[in-house]
Amino acid sequence: MSGIGAPFLLLLACSASSPRQLQVLLGLDSGGRWLRLAVILLAAGAQLGRLAFLCSKLPFIENRHASIHADKAWPDGDRGEFFNWMTRHVPKEEIVLAAMTLSAELRLATPLKLAIHPQFEAQHLRDRVQELYQFYQCTPPASFAKTMKKYRSRYLVLEFKRCSFGPFLLDKYPEVNCKEGDRPWQDLFCPRALASPLFELQWANAEFAVLRLRGKEEVPREAKAGSVADLHTWEPMLKRCLEEEPEHCAARAADLALAFRKMGQPKVTQTLLKWAEQHGSKDAAFQYIMGYHLDYNLDQSQRAGQYYQRASELEPNNPVFVKEYLMWLELIAKDNRTLVRFLGPRRFSSEGLASLGALGCPALACEASVTARELFQDLDWSQELWSLALERGICNPCVGNNWALHAEGQSMRQDLGDWELLVSAFWRRSMRSSMLGVAGNAGRYGHQARRVNRTWSLKPIFALSKGSSINELLQPGDVVKRLQVVNLGDTFASAQAPNTLKFPGEMVLTEHSWSTQTLMRHNRRDDRGHAYVQLLRSGPRKTLHFDPASSSAVIVTCGGLCPGLNSVIREIVMTLTSYGVQHIYGCKGGYKGMVKPDDWVTLTPAVVQDIHNKGGTILVSDRGNPPHMDIAKTLKERNIRQYFVIGGDGTQMGAFETFTATQEIQHEVAVVGVPKTIDNDIPVLDRSFGFNTACSEAERAIDSAYTERLPYFSTEHGQRHYENTLPEYLEKMRGNMCWIQEWYEEPGLAELWQLPLEAQLADGASNVRKEEVLVFEDQGRLCRDALECSGVRATFVSDSDFPDQEGFKALLSKRWDLVVFGFGLDLLAQAEVTEELWARTEALSRWYLELARALQRSPCGRLAVLTRDAFFPKRRASLAAGCLWAMGNCIRLELADLPLQYIDVSGTEGLAPSLAAELFSQAFGSSTLRLAGVGASVGRFVLRQVPSEQYQLRHRFEPPASGEILITGGNGSLAQVFALHLLQQAERWNRENFDLPVCSFRLLMLSRSGSVRERELEAWRRVQSYAKSLKIQVEQRRCDVGCAQEVEDLVASLSPRIVGVVHTAGVLQDALLPGQSWEKMAATLGCKAKAALYLHDSLERHKSNQLNFFWAFSSSSVSGNMGQVNYAGANHFLDGLMRHRHALGRPGVAMQWGAWGEAGMAANMSAPMRAAIMSSHLPFFSNEEGFRGMHEGISCKLPSFAVFKHNPEVLVQMATSGATAAERYARNFASEFCPVPPPAKAAVAQEFWYDLWRMARQRKIACGSLWIAGLLQLCEEKEEDELQGRSRPFSAPRESDEVEATCNAHCIGLVKLMGRLAPARSSADMCLLPEMDISLPRVLSHAMHLLKTKGHAVIVVAEGCGDTLLKSSGERDAGGNKKLADVGPWLKEQLLSYAKRRSGKGRAFRRF
Repeated sequence: MSGIGAPFLLLLACSASSPRQLQVLLGLDSGGRWLRLAVILLAAGAQLGRLAFLCSKLPFIENRHASIHADKAWPDGDRGEFFNWMTRHVPKEEIVLAAMTLSAELRLATPLKLAIHPQFEAQHLRDRVQELYQFYQCTPPASFAKTMKKYRSRYLVLEFKRCSFGPFLLDKYPEVNCKEGDRPWQDLFCPRALASPLFELQWANAEFAVLRLRGKEEVPREAKAGSVADLHTWEPMLKRCLEEEPEHCAARAADLALAFRKMGQPKVTQTLLKWAEQHGSKDAAFQYIMGYHLDYNLDQSQRAGQYYQRASELEPNNPVFVKEYLMWLELIAKDNRTLVRFLGPRRFSSEGLASLGALGCPALACEASVTARELFQDLDWSQELWSLALERGICNPCVGNNWALHAEGQSMRQDLGDWELLVSAFWRRSMRSSMLGVAGNAGRYGHQARRVNRTWSLKPIFALSKGSSINELLQPGDVVKRLQVVNLGDTFASAQAPNTLKFPGEMVLTEHSWSTQTLMRHNRRDDRGHAYVQLLRSGPRKTLHFDPASSSAVIVTCGGLCPGLNSVIREIVMTLTSYGVQHIYGCKGGYKGMVKPDDWVTLTPAVVQDIHNKGGTILVSDRGNPPHMDIAKTLKERNIRQYFVIGGDGTQMGAFETFTATQEIQHEVAVVGVPKTIDNDIPVLDRSFGFNTACSEAERAIDSAYTERLPYFSTEHGQRHYENTLPEYLEKMRGNMCWIQEWYEEPGLAELWQLPLEAQLADGASNVRKEEVLVFEDQGRLCRDALECSGVRATFVSDSDFPDQEGFKALLSKRWDLVVFGFGLDLLAQAEVTEELWARTEALSRWYLELARALQRSPCGRLAVLTRDAFFPKRRASLAAGCLWAMGNCIRLELADLPLQYIDVSGTEGLAPSLAAELFSQAFGSSTLRLAGVGASVGRFVLRQVPSEQYQLRHRFEPPASGEILITGGNGSLAQVFALHLLQQAERWNRENFDLPVCSFRLLMLSRSGSVRERELEAWRRVQSYAKSLKIQVEQRRCDVGCAQEVEDLVASLSPRIVGVVHTAGVLQDALLPGQSWEKMAATLGCKAKAALYLHDSLERHKSNQLNFFWAFSSSSVSGNMGQVNYAGANHFLDGLMRHRHALGRPGVAMQWGAWGEAGMAANMSAPMRAAIMSSHLPFFSNEEGFRGMHEGISCKLPSFAVFKHNPEVLVQMATSGATAAERYARNFASEFCPVPPPAKAAVAQEFWYDLWRMARQRKIACGSLWIAGLLQLCEEKEEDELQGRSRPFSAPRESDEVEATCNAHCIGLVKLMGRLAPARSSADMCLLPEMDISLPRVLSHAMHLLKTKGHAVIVVAEGCGDTLLKSSGERDAGGNKKLADVGPWLKEQLLSYAKRRSGKGRAFRRF
């Protein structure tokens, strides 16, 4: 288009399509035909004039080569040189062979004849191109010489950038085509022709080579082809160049060398550069090119300076050389003195030295304008240069990047506007030519300006400081010390492995890359002298000391926790993997774990992918140091080459000692210390990792402690908060598949209100004493003692007097206010005998079932069920009551209006008062409770279900390599599903660990019949086929696991080869309480609970030490399902058994499965039934979802977990209801992940206290002392208001009790951050630091003053005050840290004691 004239064609097209636009533009009303004709004639005349002008300039640009480096208006200097040489040295009658596009340019620029025509519509012309284009393929030079002779052509032009370019395969000459996709350099025509004796290299530059075909008589008979990497190939041409153009020959050779570097031929580059170095001492262009090569290609910027300087001395008025040397002095050398000497004389023109403005280069003018403004403080000169840059090069990148400096902070687009920017770029001739010049320079030398991304201060010029060297900045007495790093290459041989990763040039570091500590002077009188340090920067190097393929690395974290530890571990693993390191380990337990390599974990990108979203460290940081020589020996034994240590100053000192030990035993290892501190006190670092997180969390914690009380009980505020947070909770619930049952400490009314027992009772002591209570008492008298504490008379029934059906009718003939089932508190003396333990289990389950059935016929007011250590069965005897909790959950649903309170206790001593308070509490039946402790120190815990995410570790299930895996219920649907899954896990293991033995375990599918039912045959055949492909044995075997003898015989025959047990056996005997019988209960317990107990006992007797896993299939029905009281009880016995195995240190996990949608009973359900379940709050889940939840649960390493899927919207709707006791219980059980709406009433009444507490907990207000203080303050205010006849809206306590928990969870030195690193915040009333002189009486007095004036006081104390306010013992822990006295509790006691002395009655202390 440029050759024809694009603007004229556009005008022609416009006029030819419709003259209407031109009529409107020119204001003509008619004459469309004549107007169109006039425009066409005008365009044609202009085009002919343009062509005539171009022809008048032929031959093209005379003497262009002499000024190629000085004039930037021509965008392609190499092409101009080529045209000049062709015009001068090739006779006009010669026929030249070149590529089609180049032929078109030669036809325009030279008088030469061409073998290829730019247009080849004719068939014979297309055939000619096909034949001549053999020089793009793997054609032998001798063959192509014949083709050239055929067309009487003696000159061939090669374009280096197209040497490896194959435009198309030659259909008529397939013998010369290179192999498709394979074009080796040595086979291409281009390098072979350059070194062939058949051709003479006449001339070459960075883009072109001109070859002349020698005559037959010119070719020596014994001549052989050489190599382009041999100097003999180039010497004749280079000698001719020295004779014709000695001043430019070295530069041309250097350009040619860099062209071969781009083609990937370093040997040719070295050959040509070496020759150019010998002949280019007076060639300015060569000096510049050599400097550029060192600076940009080899990243040796310091060496480049001498070449830039020499180039500017040889040609002082070349703007390209001047600009590059200026930028090198300013940005690389940072030598202001030399820069002043270099640019100072160029303020004005002098003899032999042009001024910067006279050089006329917009890029140079732009760069120099910034230097004149910043360094010379010469505004006039800076403005003069800036104006020149705007006039001639507004599109130069330098102009755009420095526009804000001259336009009061506005960007170029903001200041000019889009239209002015467009006009300036495309319609001003001088700017357009400058734009071409910029493009030409970038295209020739292949780099961009250094200062493209530089930003400048927008302050007025008088605010800019004078540039100074570092020597001028240092004060008297200041020193800079460079910390040297031990180089392994001085002791051990380096692998000199090339870095295969690609980094931008500025990211690759060398031995000269240093970081210096920030220079600081506190005030003008600060003349003490400071020591500043320099550290060698870490980062990518071009050459690696270790070969990554044969290296191993280990990572360890020591000391306290810090935000971001997992992020650091993740990035180390990801980077090492990118380099190709094969084995990366994580050491658990700090330095202590370094001497236990068997406990190291393998870290892969998959393992660390998401750990940055979790707190703490996955490597379990710890304190304490084993002998460092032992660590060094471990590193040597495991062949560790890279040792990454993350920790504080003590940890880094330990790392240095370990490195010293490795030197002593001659083990080659790089010890890398990663500093860890949230204090941000590392001199050379601007920010230590975790600092920003720590600051933001500390700020949030302090604000939380100061926040005034919010009207949570206000319906409007509570509802608004609930609606705002509901979407977040729904999103968290959706898709979560694994759930954990966790105990949360929660004070009861006794702790909250500090009331006597009488005042805690639900309706007052007088009403409680009138209640009718029936107690099935324990032999330890805990139930009797609790009722005696409350003053309640009761009827007691012992287990030996348990009534039959007729007796129940008589016993429940009157309505009881409270029934207490306390038989679960008794522990069996002979629990080691399986038969006796099972008999006790059946007795408790049967008694409870009979009681529930009787209560359905004759309801009571409340039902309490008591057990002892059923959830913490360290003792085997506690297993007997394992069915009662799950049975109660199902009974609660069938007797929906009956409040049922389950209480598990840790003992019987001193629990009577607490138990009495719970039996008559307002919160009765709201949660599952556990009371643990003695006397006044009894802890009250509630059971909640929570997502497993916060419990998950990076533990991955690995299938055993060999041994026997038993699957009970082996002919059932789930057994086939899990057999197939285990085989898939084995296949994954084999694939990922190809260097280890393959899995070869055997699957034994156990069942009573030993055969597969017809409906499971297809699944069984699929398992067999899959196992056969993996060469794994799988078989069905007859064994009734409900029979103790059969289990014993099986385990005895297979031990100790048993490596896994999957207990899937079970039967369903569902029925509501009226239809439920003991026979159904016994059948369900037998094949599930009793079978698991038999397996456990046999495995214990035969010491199956190789057992890796024991999976017991429980059910989500343990949380409650109508009609499944027997099934739920049997499953929860499994949960207790697995907890017992964990207490013994044995493998075992109970999986509480929800509804499988693709296996088991669900696969055979009717469509209406499936639809009903899918619309419930627990819908079906797929096999893939189930296995995902299972592996998430396994990674938690807990004795039990649940796998099911929620319908969040349905669950939330259920949580909003609390009409029945069962609904209130379900709401609280799920309250940790399902939002609870606020109470509907705004009145403050005693019956709403527990609802207020529950709601506050849901808002993540933990039970701390500040929360209790707030409730006490509310109580006092309420009493005072009632006495004075006032009323005001009720408001819950401030969000202050989360402070301590938040700080601990995020590992924050709260006081240090808020007191040392930031101005004092208004939210902290007092901040006590160990560095300050603290007067305790003044602190106590000021705290009382704050209580009187503000009503509260937020006091933050650093743990270091334990060594100032309290004198520590001077002892040190295993990590070498001083043991500090616990100042927090001590200061609290001081405050309480002081408040009591001041107030007399001790009321003021409640507000702390």
